[in-house]
Formats: sequence, C-alpha cells, structure tokens
Amino acid sequence: MKKYIIAWLLSLCFLPGLQAQEELPVFLFPDFQDAVVQYVNGSKSKEKMNYNRVSNKFEFIDKKDKKVKELSDTRSIFMVLIGQRNFIPDEDEMTEVLATTPIVYVQYRAKGRTKAPEAAYGGTSELTSTKTFVSSEDGRHLGYDTRMGAASYYNYYWIEKNGKRKQFKDFKELLKIYPKQKTDLQQYIKDRKLDFMKPGDVVNLCMYAEGKQLPLVYGVENTGASYPKPVTPVLCELPVVKTLPDPFQWSDGKGRSIDFKDWSRRRAEIAKEIEHYEIGEKPVVDRKNITATLLNDTLTVNVALNGQTLTLKAKITYPTGGTAPYPAIIGIGKGSGSLPEEIFASRNVAQIAFNFTQVMSHTQKRGEEPINKLYPDLVHFGAYSAWSWGISRLIDGLEMLGAGSKIDLKHLAISGCSFAGKMALFAGAFDERIALTITQEPGGGGAAAWRVSETLGEVETLGRTSHAWFMESMFQFKEENINRLPFDHHELCALIAPRALLVLGNPDYKWLADESGYVSCQAARKVWETFGIADRMGFSIVDSHPHCVLPSSQYPEVEAFVDKFLLGKKEVDTNVTIAPLYEQVDYKKWINW
Repeated sequence: MKKYIIAWLLSLCFLPGLQAQEELPVFLFPDFQDAVVQYVNGSKSKEKMNYNRVSNKFEFIDKKDKKVKELSDTRSIFMVLIGQRNFIPDEDEMTEVLATTPIVYVQYRAKGRTKAPEAAYGGTSELTSTKTFVSSEDGRHLGYDTRMGAASYYNYYWIEKNGKRKQFKDFKELLKIYPKQKTDLQQYIKDRKLDFMKPGDVVNLCMYAEGKQLPLVYGVENTGASYPKPVTPVLCELPVVKTLPDPFQWSDGKGRSIDFKDWSRRRAEIAKEIEHYEIGEKPVVDRKNITATLLNDTLTVNVALNGQTLTLKAKITYPTGGTAPYPAIIGIGKGSGSLPEEIFASRNVAQIAFNFTQVMSHTQKRGEEPINKLYPDLVHFGAYSAWSWGISRLIDGLEMLGAGSKIDLKHLAISGCSFAGKMALFAGAFDERIALTITQEPGGGGAAAWRVSETLGEVETLGRTSHAWFMESMFQFKEENINRLPFDHHELCALIAPRALLVLGNPDYKWLADESGYVSCQAARKVWETFGIADRMGFSIVDSHPHCVLPSSQYPEVEAFVDKFLLGKKEVDTNVTIAPLYEQVDYKKWINW
C-alpha cells in the first residue's frame, strides 16, 4: 500500500497544472520583419512589423520615436507583404492569403493571459512580474502585457469556392464542405498526421480535396478551342526572359492566375504560342470528313478533304483476359511504344500501334508528305504538329466506332521513346482525350527546357535539333535569342495538366540533356502542385541502361501510373520525383514565380 501512495505522490509532480507552463509568444514572427505596406491610394511604405495574435493586428516600430505601435486603421491598407507572405485587411483584423488553388485564408489568433501564470507549486513566474504595455498609435495602452505570453493558440480558416468564402475552425467543419469525400479526407488526415494549427497541412488537405474533383481526362480534343488567340509579337518585340517563363502569367503580361477555372484559357494561350513559334498550327478536322472501320483487329480511319483521302491503319492488340471496354495505350511504332508489352498485357490493357509514316516521315520532305495531300499549303509546319494530328484522328475513329471499338475512351494512354518520346509528349499536350502520357527519354525538344539546355554544352539545343520536326522559323530563337522565346518546354509539359504525365530519362546519353529535363520537370510539376494534384505528374531519370530500354528500376514507376490512371486504382502512390544524379542541381534559380 505504501508503495502505491509514493507512486501517486510522484505522479503529482507530472500533472500539467503543477508544472511551470510554457510561455507562448503573442507574436506570429520571432522578431519584427521587413514589411511593405501597400495603401488603397497606391502609395507604399517600408516598415518593421510583426503580427499580434491576441489583437489580430500588425504592430510596427515607429521610425521617429522607435516605439512599438499598432497598425489600427486597416481601412487605408490594401495589403501587407512580408517576404512572400501576403496579408489583407478583413474588417478590423488582418488575414493571410495563402497563394494556392483553391484560395485559403487564415487568421492567426491567441487567447491572451489576464494574469501572470502560476509557476510550479503555486509560485509566480518571474517573466510575468514586469509590466511592459504596448502603445497604440494614439498613445492608448492596449491593456495586456505582450511579455506575459499567450494562453493558447487557435486559427480560423476560410476557403474560397465559387466566389464565396466558407469558414472552418477545425477539421470537422472542413469535412462538411466536402461531404462526399469525408471518408477519404479522414484517411488522408490520419495517414499524414495533419495538424490544424499548421496552415501548410490545412492547405494540402484543401488542395487534395479540390484536386480529387478535377477531371482526369476530357471528352473533347481541345477544351480551349473557343478562346481568342494571344498576341504573338515578332522576335525583336519579344522581351528577354532569362529564367523559365511563368506558366500562370497571361500572355499579355497583365497579371497571372492560379485559379483552376482560368487554366483552360491560360492553357489555350500556351498551346497557341507553341503552335505559332515552334510546330505550326494543328489542323482542325470536321467529323463529317472522317470515316472509321474495325476489321480483323485493325482500325482504319479515312480523312477526306479537298478531293483527297488519307488513310490511317492501326493494329489493335486486345487483351486475352478481362472484359471490354478495355483501357488502351497508343504506342508510337508498336503497340506499347518502347515500353515492355507485358506491363500492359498483364493488366488487360489494349495496345494500339501508331504508324507515324502514314502521316509524315521523320525526315520530312516539305510538301511531299502524305498529310500534304489534304493540306498542300502546310509546307511550313513541323512533324510534331502533323503527328499529333494523326494520333487525334485515330482517337476520332475510336469514338466514332463507339462500343464497337471495345476501347474505354476515358482511359487512353500514349507513349514513345526518343524522337517518338517527343511525339508522345506533343500528342498528349494537344489532345485532352488522352488520360496518361508517358514520354520516354524525349531529350531536347521534349521535356527539356530550351533555355536550360543552352547552358549545358553538347546537348540537343534548339539550334541543334532536327529542322524536319519543327518549323524553320523556330530556329530564329537559337543561341543568344533563346531568352526571347515566350514559352519553354516546362509549359509544353504543363499543357497536360490536370491529366497525368510521367517523364522517363536516361542521363547516360548526354545529348538528351536530362539535366535540363530535370529542371523543366521540377518547374512543370509546380502547375500540378498548385492545383493540389502533384501525384498526377512524375519523373524518373536514372542511368545504367541502354537508350529506349526500360530498366527494371523504372518498372515500378510505369506500373504505378498505369495502375492509377488506366486502371483507376486510386490508392496507388504516384508521387514520383526520382533523379539521383541531379539532386544537387539548383533548379530553383530558373523559377522566380
């Protein structure tokens, strides 16, 4: 009995109420920060500021008398910038705007102490015995002691949906905003041990919830077809941009948007710029000019125009198991491209072979290619526009056959390697009916950014790539003019968002410029990250294998993307960012947005 009493007495020493309580600072930042205050009248001032969680206001050090004062009149404030953080007035208080999609707002709050907290065993904390009141702008005392510390922290959040803010004060209230995803979000919170007091955790959850609602694929070739074309200045009128251009900035330079509802329009701008400066405009075909048949597992698509007909034939290898309709991959050259056939056959994925020579040879003789029968005037455009056109016509044919094609049109992939890897990337970028793009070792002109490649020596730069694949006019941007190109290939990759993209690289072949590919992939992935769907874009750049031969080390990445985006296995982890040889490369210096 005696030992139990001793144990009980010892346990009292560890009761929270008997310990010296941890002091919580009332300020958000550890010290006063350099800040820029922008006023509604357009003027600005630079101040030393900190955010008081108890009063929900900013305090600043007066430059004249060096006293700390409260920024009490928020009506004249447009915003307060501290580093990259943006605070705006909200009634009488200040709210941080978290630059995400969806937009999330947070107010940092705290309950102030009304008396000195008791120290251990009933004593008084020395910290709270000194009264140092903070003065407001008009000289009034605030009525609490900032050195006393805060009793507790709490945050209020708002999420902007459909132009309206919805408030939530805990995870339970947030789940009510997404009732259909409640179970999934609860699991997400549990698995990642999310903390409501950490805005980053809350933002990640909101982005995940919104991302789950973003389309994985579209039912039309180009959702942005109706948007007006952006202005496309001539070379000498284009600005010099030495870093990778901001994919969210409007082409006219008047602002930017990270709101997903604006992405279709912005995406259309990037696509038109790529067509205008690089590959030529991809022709639009009226469905009435297309016929399609399926005989002996061969898809035949005829496109008739101007009294001429171009015929495309594609062998379809259907699975021996499973049931129709089947997910499918369009492979450049053969049914799975250069990827192992067993990855798809073992998963009951159909394989459709695209014979690109039926549209244009890889050495293009301008004006003499099969596609020129339909478009005799298109002697200027590049092969990547023509080949993308051909792949889209195969998809048209599958759509026209309907159930007769035995193909699940919501689960189409495309893949190719080397120059065909570029082909797959352009095809996926310019046809939104493709759910998954796997570009294998595409090199310069593919995922690699022209600007970065220009700094790497003997690699496939804009000036060194094939003239047959692009428009001749593109080469005016070679060498010293590369920084006038109004886009770069991180934006070509980004055209695939919100759909899925996997980039495979091979650093053993210097010509491929995989260091540039790594930088470009990191930049492109920020688009998916911004929309809360980073798991839909991955890259794996590993060495020690022949060109266009998938090593065993890359099987898991390919299989994961196939499982998730062709088979619909949502639980599969596709957060793939593998590039061991480039971990020390400072890709951030190329990204200033």
